Amino acid sequence: MGKVTPEYRQLAKLFNSLTGSKGMWQVFNDCMEIFALSLQNLCVFDKRHADNENRYKDIIKNYTNEELAIITKTFAEITTMLKGNPFRDLLGDLYMQLDFGSDALGQFFTPYSAAQTMAKA
Repeated sequence: MGKVTPEYRQLAKLFNSLTGSKGMWQVFNDCMEIFALSLQNLCVFDKRHADNENRYKDIIKNYTNEELAIITKTFAEITTMLKGNPFRDLLGDLYMQLDFGSDALGQFFTPYSAAQTMAKA
């Protein structure tokens, strides 16, 4: 894991607590997919809802009840952080701080201020 700034330390700690038998990338990926499926299911009431629910169940069966409680805390922490500053790429920044980016693949975080400047141009 890279150098995590104080703002992201709690999130990194929560993700780290889930890595017992899984790698950090798997935990991060599973959590992001669980979050996305949960949010999407709030709005989808057709065949996709059942597909989303089945995928959700496939992911969570790999976690204990204690780990699922941590995942819920993680989602709450992300939500709280976004409420404090909704106009930023919180997950992109966290992704890079957890060293998931790849210079070789051209994956890197563009700071919000740079993205905002480019969007205005």
